[in-house]
Amino acid sequence: MTMIPDVIFILDEQQLIKEMKITELTPGIRGVSVEGKIESIAEPRTVNLRAGGTARVADAVITDDSGSIKLSLWDDQIDMVQEGDTVIIENGYTQAFRGDNSLNIGRYGKLRKA
Repeated sequence: MTMIPDVIFILDEQQLIKEMKITELTPGIRGVSVEGKIESIAEPRTVNLRAGGTARVADAVITDDSGSIKLSLWDDQIDMVQEGDTVIIENGYTQAFRGDNSLNIGRYGKLRKA
């Protein structure tokens, strides 16, 4: 899939997805679509959820030709990808966490191999 800057895809009447380069990502953006290569995946760790229960999470780094960003992978997402895979994140969001900008897939986003 070729990335075209400033192209907007309409999913439905209330939700817009915009393909972006990693250097364009700042905290607080929703509806982000990014294509990049998984450079590294940290060892998964178990975290306690606010709603109760536990989940596995692993920090990955994704890069494109403009830069890199931390990507949080949860549970099944961890096993979907390996270092070196090119992936597409659709309808993700960004946030600042512990002073670093990060990309998250969230419950409404999708992760798939390119």
